[in-house]
Amino acid sequence: MHKRLERQLKQYLGDDKKTLKSLEPFLAAVSESYRNFDDDKVLIDRSLDLSSKELNDLASQLRAEAEREQLKVRELANKNELLEKTKLAMANILEDVTESEKELQKKTEDLLKFQQAVETGFDHIVIADTNGKILYANHAAELLTGYTKAEMIGKTPALWGKQMPKEFYDAMWRTIKIEKNSYAGELTNKRKDGTNYLTTLRISPIFD
Repeated sequence: MHKRLERQLKQYLGDDKKTLKSLEPFLAAVSESYRNFDDDKVLIDRSLDLSSKELNDLASQLRAEAEREQLKVRELANKNELLEKTKLAMANILEDVTESEKELQKKTEDLLKFQQAVETGFDHIVIADTNGKILYANHAAELLTGYTKAEMIGKTPALWGKQMPKEFYDAMWRTIKIEKNSYAGELTNKRKDGTNYLTTLRISPIFD
């Protein structure tokens, strides 16, 4: 007999064995029902435990998936931020390049104007490096010295000079190269045809 049923009968019938004897078939059926109920309860509890475990596992999986999705979202946000910064940097670079191109174009135009002014000027103008070798000569220099530009480029002004005392040239180079000052003075030069001419010399050093 089921223990719970036995306790209940003892509580209500005491030790009335006669009555208990007469109720045996009925009590046996009731006892079986109690046992079936206990079995069902065990199955239900186990099912609830299993369902609870499955729900916990599912919840853990969902949390892990949510964390992965959040990580993807953060990565996308970081990439988007980097892309925006890159786009902004590229825009700034393009703007700087455009401004540089405009500035370069203006300087080129100014240089061409300056070159045209120098080339068509009446003054004898040459540009030389630090060693005195001629890099540029204008048309007036050709007319005055009798030498062509091709003959002057790569040479020194000694091509038409060397008509003054050594002290004159020493003082001139000392002023230009050592003192780094402009020099002005009068000197005699010789044309290609051998004739001398008097001219005013003005030299201005250009520094980097």
